[in-house]
Amino acid sequence: MISDNANKDGLEEDEHEHDMEELASYNKHKEESGKGYVWEREYTLNKIDELESKGGGNDYYSKIINISLEKQVQKRQRIVKKHQLMYFTSAQEKTIIKKGIIRFLYLILDCSNGILLPSNHDEKTSRAQAVLSITKDFIKEYFDQNPLSQMGLITTKNGVAKRLKELSGNVRNLVNELKKLYEDANRHSTTNPTRSFGGDPSLHNSLNLAYDSLHQIPNYGSKEVVIIYCSLSTCDPDDIFETIKKLKENNIRVTIISLDAELYICKQITKQTQGTYNVPLDDENFKEVLLSQAAPPPTTKSQKIVAPPSMRMGFPQRRAHTLYSMCACHKKVTPGGYICPRCKSKYCDLPVECSTCGLMLVSSPHLARSYHHLFPVQQFSDFDQGNSEDIFCYGCQKHLLKGINLCLQCPGCRNFFCVECDSFIHESLHNCPGCN
Repeated sequence: MISDNANKDGLEEDEHEHDMEELASYNKHKEESGKGYVWEREYTLNKIDELESKGGGNDYYSKIINISLEKQVQKRQRIVKKHQLMYFTSAQEKTIIKKGIIRFLYLILDCSNGILLPSNHDEKTSRAQAVLSITKDFIKEYFDQNPLSQMGLITTKNGVAKRLKELSGNVRNLVNELKKLYEDANRHSTTNPTRSFGGDPSLHNSLNLAYDSLHQIPNYGSKEVVIIYCSLSTCDPDDIFETIKKLKENNIRVTIISLDAELYICKQITKQTQGTYNVPLDDENFKEVLLSQAAPPPTTKSQKIVAPPSMRMGFPQRRAHTLYSMCACHKKVTPGGYICPRCKSKYCDLPVECSTCGLMLVSSPHLARSYHHLFPVQQFSDFDQGNSEDIFCYGCQKHLLKGINLCLQCPGCRNFFCVECDSFIHESLHNCPGCN
């Protein structure tokens, strides 16, 4: 025990001497260079004190306030522009744009060699990891804004197209398919490649596969295809312009997001099918462009969306979780579920179309969440505060100071709101708390 204690004391003395040597060398370096470590340097905001001592502090603070006001104005302009594009034909003519709240969309992922390239922001991660993570957010946002709609997944690689998931309203199943692809992307390497990626994509085969499913859908639904393309070429076995013609005749809108460069064939597909074509600059821009497809697009004059006189929907009852029975969606014995009011079949999730009787099964919150696309919240107007000082935001109770914060007023309830609450109400809540 005595020897062990002696050894410990010796080690502590050596460590202490080593620390003292490091401290001495650091002090010597600091005296010679006049600078310490980066995190020891004074914060740059100390320059404000210098400006104040010279009489320029007020100008500095005014610049900060002006920058804050400019950001608020830019955010306000973005909200107004987005609101007008989504719901009105023009800023002058307040004509409501017709939209289809029941959408059938196929998401096509390019799983060729192009998606395995390094990401723009990090060379250690592939483009597939960034694309799949953003696509997962898009699926959740799509069903949050379109609870009565359905989505399917298609991948293209090695010149062929494969349907990963049929049109479905089950978010969990779609996200699970993306998780499998994400795990394959993490395991993929040049020495140990996975079967989920590789080869060249095929626009012709992908669009044909989506067309085979979408052209059978009734005209009351909006039929769309969104393609995330990562290549500069396409491997097509037949004339792709014949496929474009079929898509146009059946009112199937195609939107393409190209992660490389602009391609003539992609531009022609989107132009003839009344879709949009985007080439994002980076990951943030790609996320913004993809999430913009979550809201239902306006119908065009060429689209013939014919609403039936009455669309039958069923509101099923939920069974207790302790009761087990066979479900019609998985063909397995599962607990709980929803019972179709017409044929008494059981389903695990809503919304879904009953495979036995064809009745659309929904819940009342699904209809309520689709309602805001038809009757949007009125656009708030700018309010001149004048001499009034005690103005508080009705949403967050923030004090709206004149010259620092923008003040907006609801035309219905006449309450005041800040820019942040205005953005939350029009983009997420879709209800004015003062009016309701």
